[in-house]
Amino acid sequence: MDKKNHLDRIPLAELNDQQLQHLQQLEQQLNQEGSEVYLIAFSKEAVLPGIDQ
Repeated sequence: MDKKNHLDRIPLAELNDQQLQHLQQLEQQLNQEGSEVYLIAFSKEAVLPGIDQ
């Protein structure tokens, strides 16, 4: 993870099976359109002191 942006300190979201499947479908759709990407879900509930939001 990119430590410059503090992404290593933000926890991943805990997705249920339906949410995970939807995220995977969106990722596949983007990749079929030519954008080679990974979609990652982070938890919004994480508040990290010292990091501007």
